[in-house]
Amino acid sequence: MAKTKKPAADMFSNLADLHEQQSEAPKASEAPAQRKRKKTGKRSDPNYIQVGAYIPRTLNEDVKIKLVRHDGDFSDLITELLEKWVAD
Repeated sequence: MAKTKKPAADMFSNLADLHEQQSEAPKASEAPAQRKRKKTGKRSDPNYIQVGAYIPRTLNEDVKIKLVRHDGDFSDLITELLEKWVAD
């Protein structure tokens, strides 16, 4: 038995219904929750920028361990080391 082509109207008849269902569903991106607290920290401070560097994995692990033991901050450590380096 030979297959007959369905008219385009039949092939796409459910598209309108699907589109209508999707447009009725609430979207997560709509009406984002408002921040209730003031932006603080280096991320929102215009005097700071984020930078990246590749360092050996083992060095990174050792630095994290030492920072945790001494209640340190990675950004502060890098700032201190770079300021000393620039001053030399």
